[in-house]
Amino acid sequence: MRAPFWLRRDRRSGRPLQDISLASSGNLAVWLLLVALLGWALGGASAAGTAALGAGVVLGSTLISWGIVALPPFRRRADPAPALMLGYVVKVVLCAVALALLPGPAPGNAGWLVAGAVGGVVVMLVTEVWAVSRLRILYFGEGGASAGDRVPSDRPSPPDAETTGS
Repeated sequence: MRAPFWLRRDRRSGRPLQDISLASSGNLAVWLLLVALLGWALGGASAAGTAALGAGVVLGSTLISWGIVALPPFRRRADPAPALMLGYVVKVVLCAVALALLPGPAPGNAGWLVAGAVGGVVVMLVTEVWAVSRLRILYFGEGGASAGDRVPSDRPSPPDAETTGS
């Protein structure tokens, strides 16, 4: 069985941030659909809407945070860490504020809102960790250390390397 299109990416991708974004967003969209169907099957249309709302808030805040990371000032930087940190803070704050400002769900449906939101956060985090762990990021290569910085192969190792195990 092949993975869905949003999870099929080359391990040595030239666009790792876009690949992680697509994987996370795709899985969150599937989660939104699944939790809404489960809510509809177990609690009716009101439960389905509330569950979809919880998952939708997480999906929306995730899409906005990835949109920030894709902005040209951040995309052109060699180090994506500041953009990722800003995107993560925006994601968490937007999600928390949206969930806090939403009107209370219908009686008996609060659990569906929590299930949609918490499940969405779990799906997002697991997908992002999985996607990052699959990437093969070349730290040293074409743009790595210059030839003058490399240690010759005939140079002996430092004496403490044998005793410390490093």
